[in-house]
Amino acid sequence: MAHRGQTQTGVSRTMIRRILTLASVLVAVGALGACSTVSRFNPLSSDTFKPTELKAFKPELKARVLWSASIGDSPDAALQPAASESVAYVASQDGIVSAIELESGKVVWKRDMKRRIAAGVAYTSGAVIFAAERGLVIALDQSGKDLWTFQASTEVFTPPAASVGTVIVRAADGRITALDASDGRRRWSFQRQLPPLTLRNPEPVTIAQSTVYAGYAGGKLLAMNLANGNLRWEATVALPKGATEIERISDVSGSPVISLRQVCAGTFQGRVGCFDLQNGASSWARDFSTTVGVSADDRYVIGFSEKGEMHAFSRDGGAQVWRNEDYVFRKPQAPVVLGRSVVFSDSEGWLHAVARDNGKPLARVEVRGGAATGPVQLAERRVLVQTRGGYLNAVAVD
Repeated sequence: MAHRGQTQTGVSRTMIRRILTLASVLVAVGALGACSTVSRFNPLSSDTFKPTELKAFKPELKARVLWSASIGDSPDAALQPAASESVAYVASQDGIVSAIELESGKVVWKRDMKRRIAAGVAYTSGAVIFAAERGLVIALDQSGKDLWTFQASTEVFTPPAASVGTVIVRAADGRITALDASDGRRRWSFQRQLPPLTLRNPEPVTIAQSTVYAGYAGGKLLAMNLANGNLRWEATVALPKGATEIERISDVSGSPVISLRQVCAGTFQGRVGCFDLQNGASSWARDFSTTVGVSADDRYVIGFSEKGEMHAFSRDGGAQVWRNEDYVFRKPQAPVVLGRSVVFSDSEGWLHAVARDNGKPLARVEVRGGAATGPVQLAERRVLVQTRGGYLNAVAVD
């Protein structure tokens, strides 16, 4: 953790270490495979602390829910919608896959897969891809008919990524596999051994400029050739520190984000930094700890600490520009930059927009279905929010 001694919440580092040590024992007893996880035992993100009450403010933007479509419950899976030009594709944990018109919220088709769904959705070249239980990756066509399946090496709880006819699947054992979107044929795979303890957090890869960018445990950021999986470069966002495996957890959290000629990422119990897209050379790095990842544009890198503090760093040099403590213990998801605002959801079903330049609140609206299943997605000037209570919401912020 970034805090030393007694934190502002009254939780000492010693207390945190004891809680996490107990958690590691409990997880290890029931662990499957070599990799155990501890994120749900993180005391700073637990239900022990009451969420900060939202403050009243004068809205400068208008946020309104355009429509809400019932899609099926998703109590704890990593799910997010994927959009084509006019349709959003979405899957629920209870096994329902739907296609929904972006303009109206009308359900185009809906299919019950008769199995629980763990992660998704990705879309490319007419294929709708998601991961079901036990590592089965499934692709449907645009009308909801079976296209292909692929059995991953172990469970998949990270949403697949897709680009230009290629699907990237990341399994819980760290293996990254590239599949042909048309038939599910494996093109290549890459695996790196994981440490004994890692965060059980979705860590989606990012595809840009024919390169796959992936964060790994131990604070590593990798760039791989999309065509063949060859490693282009490897960079260190943060070095693990501490005497125990618990203290040495320093996983890259969330998706790496691309901004101009840099790729940026944040870690748990480590740092946030930006790196050259072509060779991985470090541009800057600052001490920071996040479990949800960061967002970036041409001016800022913005992210939430594991406690829920919102930080903005200058993309050119990494100096901290502002900090907002209004969302502490509200379990905010990773923020997304939308023009001059930054949008994100919290655990109580609110969508927030704050000013990119100073963190000042600009708008707020309650979406249907409670907490979101993952970061908001942008599609056709809309903000899409999938919720655990079983709804896809389209929100306008203007």
